[in-house]
Amino acid sequence: MNDQERVRQVRAFQAEVRALRAEGVVQGDESVLAAVGAHHDALLARLAAESDVDLTREAERLSTGMQVATLLGTVALSTAWAMFVDSAWDGLGRTGRLVLMWLPLPLITWGTLVAARRDRSGYLASLAAVVGCIAVIVALVGTERALELPESRWPFLGIGVYGLALGYRLRLPLPTALGIVGAGAWLWSFEGLARGAAMHRAFDHLEPLAILGAGAMAIASRHPPQPAGFRTTWQFVGVVALMMALLLLGVSGHSSWFGPGSLVEGVYQLVGFVVLVLIVRAGIRRDDRLLVRAGTTGLLLFLFFRMVDWLWDAVPDWLFFLLVGLAALAAQQVMQRARRRTGRG
Repeated sequence: MNDQERVRQVRAFQAEVRALRAEGVVQGDESVLAAVGAHHDALLARLAAESDVDLTREAERLSTGMQVATLLGTVALSTAWAMFVDSAWDGLGRTGRLVLMWLPLPLITWGTLVAARRDRSGYLASLAAVVGCIAVIVALVGTERALELPESRWPFLGIGVYGLALGYRLRLPLPTALGIVGAGAWLWSFEGLARGAAMHRAFDHLEPLAILGAGAMAIASRHPPQPAGFRTTWQFVGVVALMMALLLLGVSGHSSWFGPGSLVEGVYQLVGFVVLVLIVRAGIRRDDRLLVRAGTTGLLLFLFFRMVDWLWDAVPDWLFFLLVGLAALAAQQVMQRARRRTGRG
């Protein structure tokens, strides 16, 4: 839990106490509530001194607006730099191109470190780190282009090492997620290397993606609770990779090790359904909102894909979407009943 989430909890508790007093449930300043109130006041004062937190809803809304403006500014500056590189590329020699590719990276890294020290929320540092990850890709791919080298898998390893190193060093989940994706893509590419495929065909098969997704989820289950948010980052990347691989393999066997065919697709449909149900069940048992939401989303996508397979060519388009809507409502009712049973304990 980060500091801002802790502030939200305290504010919610204080609002509930005020509501209880207004309803006559709590009379006066009871000693326990007075002690809790004093503790919360001291906690908020300490968090405000140590972290860049918003103590009111109005301040939190302003922070959101500032973050949106910062994001748009970062995207605009990155786009401007990319256009400048493209316009200057043909007029430079090999050395000039290499300097143009690599010079921004140490500057962006330095800027990320400065932002991490000055912006205690970590938002500016996260954006700068993301730009740094992009700079790593641009530098490595640009170097291959400038030196007329063949395509390689090293840009994926570069973003993996940079994102993970910077993310763990500064305790930033966003560059860590990019690092996980980069390292995963690098490992995935070795399957193509083993079968002698060119780099642009290195990701033809989806089974390695499913294995890597399951591996990331296993790392998440063993990851220590600190740094905060990193266990969730590993889990999110892993569950998305696993779900995407299984759903796509159930749609088409062309991306499978075992080749196309209705049998292969049927097996992966069954495997995907069972895995998604297990993800939802694990999320409910662990009170893990991410797993429940991810598994539920996957099951709804699974249902939609199956209805496309079974009904798209068999019924009019208006009837197809009517049936999809009814199926979604039916799924909602099933989950509502399960929720009620869970609530009864």
